[in-house]
Amino acid sequence: YDMSVRVPQLPGATIRTIVIHHVVYEQLPAIARSAYRTPWISIHFGSLDTMKTFTSGGGVLTSLQLLANRGDQVSDLGSTTLSGATVHEYQVVITPSALRRQVADAHFPAWMRSTTLHVFSGALTEDVYVGHDGLLRELSATFSIEAAGQRGSVVVTVALSDYGVHTSITAPPKSQVTDITPNLDTVPTSPV
Repeated sequence: YDMSVRVPQLPGATIRTIVIHHVVYEQLPAIARSAYRTPWISIHFGSLDTMKTFTSGGGVLTSLQLLANRGDQVSDLGSTTLSGATVHEYQVVITPSALRRQVADAHFPAWMRSTTLHVFSGALTEDVYVGHDGLLRELSATFSIEAAGQRGSVVVTVALSDYGVHTSITAPPKSQVTDITPNLDTVPTSPV
């Protein structure tokens, strides 16, 4: 997939993410590029099965069950309407202690774990909307962040549609990408 996220609190800050096969490419906003010599970073994952399961038919409910089994709070909020269509809503709450445990299990280097735990303060709440066909239709994540001594709230909403429609997504040019996979303690098996 190819997704762009605008950060309203930082004028001109947009984060673009492209996932192709087992590689996640992230185009950093100008404010964050000083750490790398290129505008893009990449991480090679051994498997994106978690992501595939979450977006494939019937897999959403399996993914929600997996989240509940690992200790996240999953609530069935019932039927609602989204963009004129009836969907079923679930809410997932990942507590700070669960987030710490998941970040520790992700095999990221110490600096990345520390940054993640420092930036994300408080619980992460995800509202998950599933269509009558069992396909994920929308995911909305709300979380608090802390940076430069200031605390704020972020809402990221991803709407999914046009399942089965052929798309053409290309990776950024290699000369524009810094692969940070070698900087990880071990190659993770799936994104956090």
